[in-house]
Amino acid sequence: QADRLLPMLLAVLDKAALQGREKEAFDILNAWNREADIESVGAALFHSTYREMWELTLKDDLSDDLYRLLNTIQLEYGFFDRIWELYPSSAIFDRKNTPEKETRDDLLLPAFRQALDKLSANYGKDVKNWKWGRVHVMAFQHPFGAVPVAGRFFNPEAKPAPGSSETVWVTGGMWRENGYLFPVEYGPAFRHVVDLADIAEGGFVIDVGQSGWSRTSNYSNGFEDWYAGRLWKVSMNEDSYRQNAQGVMLLMP
Repeated sequence: QADRLLPMLLAVLDKAALQGREKEAFDILNAWNREADIESVGAALFHSTYREMWELTLKDDLSDDLYRLLNTIQLEYGFFDRIWELYPSSAIFDRKNTPEKETRDDLLLPAFRQALDKLSANYGKDVKNWKWGRVHVMAFQHPFGAVPVAGRFFNPEAKPAPGSSETVWVTGGMWRENGYLFPVEYGPAFRHVVDLADIAEGGFVIDVGQSGWSRTSNYSNGFEDWYAGRLWKVSMNEDSYRQNAQGVMLLMP
């Protein structure tokens, strides 16, 4: 996504008379390696500018209900990315509350500045503290997790999340105005890797755990391994899987 869209944004910003915080943010964005790791300030700047560009472009063209609906499926379809990349003079970029006819490039600078204002208001004035892992947070919600007091026993601890909706590790979700967050609401809940040269040996991991009851040891036993990208060994060889077996289940006809 950044490979396609960032060059247009940088070209506009490079022509603008940026100073102070804006110039610092531009330099970080210009040097960004386009990877969405949790320490990346460039990722936070890019995705925040994208979010503001989305709003500036679409909100004044749609009813409130339709805009909210579109936000729920915003990252499921790449229509906005295609308009940004391929149709810079599209009428969708024209702002209804101005006499001028705006194009894509007319909105990119205001979107960038709005992003800086909102990041500053929510995460402090130091640009270097606007790390992707602060705004892009992964939190698993148990059905009982919203219950006052008791809920804290059901939800695993929230963690900063790498990736985005467009990366190999897909971590996307709806935007939240409260706190200016990009919460993770979908991703790879289950990973299973098999070597086709040795099918009997493989590995898998599940995102949280193998039990829905919070008082068991298996409730969130997969979370740390899943988060770190590690796999549990899964063997179909009896001599291997019996070594650490905790019990035996017999299925009788």
